[in-house]
Amino acid sequence: MIGVWISSEWKLIRWRVFFFKEPIDDAELRGISVFANVKMAQRPFFFNLTGGLGGQHGQEYLSGQVQADFMIT
Repeated sequence: MIGVWISSEWKLIRWRVFFFKEPIDDAELRGISVFANVKMAQRPFFFNLTGGLGGQHGQEYLSGQVQADFMIT
């Protein structure tokens, strides 16, 4: 999935999320990374998902990133 969001101030946020057929071996590539102004703002993470096996089963197949030209503080 790939998407773009434009705020009312014309600030751009791009995102992409991929699911793979095989588990991702490298833990650094699993999860969602956040980039702000081309620098990594957040290492890959899973949004603190819980819920037992059903809630965590797909995490090893998920990779993606969010790119923002700004940060809200």
